Amino acid sequence: MSKIGLHIVPGSRTGFGAFLTRLRDANAVSPTSPLVLKMVGDFGPAGEAKGLLGADRVLAVGRVNSIRDQYGNEVNLQAFEPRDFDNATEAAKAYYSLVKPKWQQNPHIDVWETFNEFSEHWAWQGAFYIAMMDLAGPDGFKLAHYAFSSGNPPGPPTGGIDSAIIREIVPSLRETKQRGHYLSVHEYGGIENPDGTMRNAAPFHTTRYRWLRAALRVFDADPLIIVSECGTNGGHQFPGIEPFMDSLAWYDAELFKDAYVVGGAVFTLGTYAQANFQAALPALADYIITHPTPPPPPDEPPPSPASGQYELRLRLTLDTGTLTVSLTEASLEPIDEPPPPPPPPVHKTWVGLHMAARGGPFIPGDWDCLTRGKIEAAKLMSNHTFEDLDRLVTMVDPVKIVFRMFADMRDVQMNADKFYNVHRAWLARLVLKGVRHVEVHNEPNIASEGLGAHWLDAVGFANYYTVIAGKILAEFPALLVGYPGLSPQSNVAEWLPTIGTLIARGLIDWIGAHSYWQTPAQMDDPNHGRYYRRFLQFGKTVMLTEFSNNLGSVSPAVKADEYVRYYRSLRVEGALLSAFCFVSSSAPGSPDYGRNEPWVLENGSLSPIPDVVGAR
Repeated sequence: MSKIGLHIVPGSRTGFGAFLTRLRDANAVSPTSPLVLKMVGDFGPAGEAKGLLGADRVLAVGRVNSIRDQYGNEVNLQAFEPRDFDNATEAAKAYYSLVKPKWQQNPHIDVWETFNEFSEHWAWQGAFYIAMMDLAGPDGFKLAHYAFSSGNPPGPPTGGIDSAIIREIVPSLRETKQRGHYLSVHEYGGIENPDGTMRNAAPFHTTRYRWLRAALRVFDADPLIIVSECGTNGGHQFPGIEPFMDSLAWYDAELFKDAYVVGGAVFTLGTYAQANFQAALPALADYIITHPTPPPPPDEPPPSPASGQYELRLRLTLDTGTLTVSLTEASLEPIDEPPPPPPPPVHKTWVGLHMAARGGPFIPGDWDCLTRGKIEAAKLMSNHTFEDLDRLVTMVDPVKIVFRMFADMRDVQMNADKFYNVHRAWLARLVLKGVRHVEVHNEPNIASEGLGAHWLDAVGFANYYTVIAGKILAEFPALLVGYPGLSPQSNVAEWLPTIGTLIARGLIDWIGAHSYWQTPAQMDDPNHGRYYRRFLQFGKTVMLTEFSNNLGSVSPAVKADEYVRYYRSLRVEGALLSAFCFVSSSAPGSPDYGRNEPWVLENGSLSPIPDVVGAR
């Protein structure tokens, strides 16, 4: 028996079939000690090995190196840059939409790796991996995370792993362990030791996983480990059969000392540099067949406490007869300190405009507001027209368009299923046009938008929202689902906990917010113009989907100056992705005109607002 397995890339693997046949005939692998196969780009060997050895005697690990997207562009899947996505969840959705068909085509793969040797942005990666487990787990896929390159995560020159990095990766790896996924690492000789052997690379490169696992174990964040790449000479040069087998025999003995290591895939069969070790396959088969199975390692002692704050708890007994006190129990317990909430993303807030409140089609003044106001982002609703959307995407980057799902909540039949179904054609159109941000409903915390009729409280709306968001994510995974802006009312505090719950369920990609004011002082007040700040606590992208000075006695000229200052202040703050001023136009006779909010006057001419904003 052996914990040494094979890494395979496309190219020659002469003798692979004979290697498998010899292992089968000698009964040299078992369900408790499976052959680990890691494949990149060519997943056929998994089926071949399972066909000969049995499906339960092979642990097949796969990774897709690159893939073509729907436009024919090749996408490198070894790492995603955080700056290219609003958040890690969005990145995971994009990644999973690319790989899911390939994964489904290869059912012989037991475990899928995602990123490869991405040695930075540790916490962001962790959030990505949690989102990937949320997406892929329900589809039955097992994952292996991080695939740390040899010598990573880094640590001090005296040995060990950087404690700050450990704390960044603990949340994701704790979830990994609890959900039954894996941690993967790479270990090579020859990175720093000139002789290229694995033995002389320990412990800074080979068996480095022990430092990592010891640091993670105190946080209960130590999933099973797969060494998905290992070898000599940094993986670039096959050293010859004898030195190759000498290194593997030493490393195999080390792996058997650690029950938490599933196995190590030696790099590589196939075409990569001068690394192909196919000449050593007969010798490796001899070794695996004749190698006796070592006794299991002894049980591990409990981990030492991590550094931090602890509480000493004592139980004392008082003997009232003799007035003596005795110690009957003592324990040292960690003080659980909740981690601070993640900082909100930093954005160059887009200057946005909420389009026609009266529905579509847009009037000429709506389009004029976009051009004369030099508007960067726009919000439209489902009571506008497809033609409005088709023209809008020629004037505004589709990524900067927010679509609000609008419905008449006076309809007593407007349950969540109907709400979704009446918008399906719109959602398909958005995907076709490249629009991504969808706001599910509007101000659900007031009666005119369904409170008391379609839901009784925040929890009731969360259930209503869950149905709609779940259907969107399942049918249109390219879309980013937004929790709707709440009306700034006294009941908002009751709604905030449900936002956190929906985020934990993976049902919120971004959060909408509304802010209004009536005086210059209120513009910077947390209960008025800065009302959106209470939604930053969740660490999700926040968009101000409505804002205005809604006092009718304030002239459009004064409001124009306030809006310029407000847009500028938001850009300096950098907390919001976009801010949409309410509103380009409204229906004749609408109370919006009584509040002097529309940029297009009731007679169809433009107020001063678009030109002042455009000159900002």
